[in-house]
Order: sequence, then structure tokens, then C-alpha cells
Amino acid sequence: MTKETTYDLIQKHLYDDKHTALQHLSPQQYEIKQRLMLSINMILDNPLTLDKSIVDYLVNGCGGACAKVSSSFHFLTKALGAIG
Repeated sequence: MTKETTYDLIQKHLYDDKHTALQHLSPQQYEIKQRLMLSINMILDNPLTLDKSIVDYLVNGCGGACAKVSSSFHFLTKALGAIG
């Protein structure tokens, strides 16, 4: 049996409220979930949003809703792959 990845766990609890999600996700995984949800909302608000705009949004802390993150290739590949 293969171990579930962070993104598998987040996918299972993507629409859970904070209390429920934190019963299944670590605080770090919950932070990733928040970034994904905020990025998805950004795309839903404007489906023509450029990848660069999404990256800038993530790197700059999603408008203050999350901690700022590194713009490393690995992170961005994971983030954009999970979104799109």
C-alpha cells in the first residue's frame, strides 16, 4: 500500500471547514489547502488569469491571507499542477 501524499490528503478534505480539516491535516498541510482554495477562487473569478499572476499571488501571500512562500520551481510546479 502506498502512502498518501500531502496533495491526496488535501484533496480528500478540500471542502472541509477548518475544524474538520485540521483533524486530518497538519497545520502545514492546512496552509497549503488554504493557498490552493484561494488560488482556485482567483481562477474562478477570472478564468483567463495568467500563470504569472497566480504565482505572484502565491509568492506574496495570497493578498495577506497566507504566509508568503518561495518562488522555487518545485513549489510552483506542485502548486500549479494541483490547481490546473
